[in-house]
Amino acid sequence: MAELIKEGEDSSHSGSANKARKEKRTKRQDPRRTGEYQAINTGEVRAAMHGLVKEVLVEKGAKVANGQRLIVFEAMKMESDIVALKDGTVTEIAVKAGETVDNQSLLLKIGD
Repeated sequence: MAELIKEGEDSSHSGSANKARKEKRTKRQDPRRTGEYQAINTGEVRAAMHGLVKEVLVEKGAKVANGQRLIVFEAMKMESDIVALKDGTVTEIAVKAGETVDNQSLLLKIGD
């Protein structure tokens, strides 16, 4: 039998079950598997999804700062900026403007 909960009320059973599910989801996410962790620790900047490199805004050897725009990327008809997640020097650029890339393709590398 379903329990009706009025707006603003909390059911101890539902509340604790939702909290447990949320905690379980949080624990399962390993930050070492995220693209952000990889970009910060290895310097590799990879595509988050299949898309088109619209413009490369830096050159090899350029000094970049955390948050600086590196690439203009288009995926699913939406443009977005790919930004540096750490300070450093661009050591490799693996793509050029107009190139289509797959999910997790290497775009560029940032060294210390």
